[in-house]
Amino acid sequence: MSASLVHLHTHEPVVSEGAAAFLDAHDASLAVVAGGRLWLFTEGADGRPAALELGLDDATALAWHHDRLWVATGWQLWAYVDAAAATGADPGGVHALLPQTARTTGGLGVSDLAVGTGGPVLVSGLLTCLAVPDERLSMRPVWVPPGVDALRPETRWLLTGVALRDGLAAFVAAAGRSTEPQGWRDGLAGGGVVVDVDGGVVAGGLTVPRHPRWVGGRLVVADSGTGRLLSVDPDDGGSDVIVTLPGVPGGLTVAAGTALVGHGPAERAAVEGLEGGPSPAGRSVRDAVSLVDLADGSVTGTIEFLGHAGPITSLAVLPGVRRATVAAPRGTVSQSTVVVAPPRKLGIA
Repeated sequence: MSASLVHLHTHEPVVSEGAAAFLDAHDASLAVVAGGRLWLFTEGADGRPAALELGLDDATALAWHHDRLWVATGWQLWAYVDAAAATGADPGGVHALLPQTARTTGGLGVSDLAVGTGGPVLVSGLLTCLAVPDERLSMRPVWVPPGVDALRPETRWLLTGVALRDGLAAFVAAAGRSTEPQGWRDGLAGGGVVVDVDGGVVAGGLTVPRHPRWVGGRLVVADSGTGRLLSVDPDDGGSDVIVTLPGVPGGLTVAAGTALVGHGPAERAAVEGLEGGPSPAGRSVRDAVSLVDLADGSVTGTIEFLGHAGPITSLAVLPGVRRATVAAPRGTVSQSTVVVAPPRKLGIA
């Protein structure tokens, strides 16, 4: 998969040689939430990178697990199923991601999404809790921070991410801690923390840390206010700066020793009042995804939007899905595509 400039709309995403090489090496596609829309970077029919853009109702977070792409929106949780995997089709062909199920959650303010052994885990910044889907309810809370005594739409801690360990929620990031409505704002600069699920502080002094990820016995965390990508030791709270990126980091995912970080201009960040990392000399900050080698902190590739696509709030690598399409829930592809099991001899009642 060679690099290419893809002209779709005014956004004009540019996939660098390094980013194209990463996706090619892992037969992968990349899903990105930018500006409330779902983008899928995948191999096109001509073998070059292609970008597909899908408008959902204010997409906020996503995660890939086995053969499903989970997408949280402003009021729903969608599960997109890989029809190729479901039918046993040739994996070298096109993987059609079709909307299979949707749960109505209402407005939870989902800031992160992870899928563990028990299914999807939603990070509700608005209600200050971790939650899982429920058959009858909007959601079922499974964790609240210390001191939060009620589930109200008051954004007390502003939870910003969850890290799984052995398939279970283990660490939670927050922009600040408070028992008062919107109280996290009082300590915007340096009030951010990463805590374990017992409530103990793993790392403090951060500024809107986002999307902690458990990698090789350490936590990789994007510190939005400073533009830094950090490696945190949960045992002693010590941290190392992996790299400082221009602008304000948003979404973060890790695959094959590489951190993929979404970042963009401070004036379009999801949280107001952040400075982020310094701008590169002679260049303005763009909405972008940077690929960072966790071993040495080098940026090995980028996907840049020449227009205003962000803020970038979530990313997921789809390994083994080299070429994919994604269908709109109310589009003609979803309405006209029927995926069925192989026929078998049917009895007559």
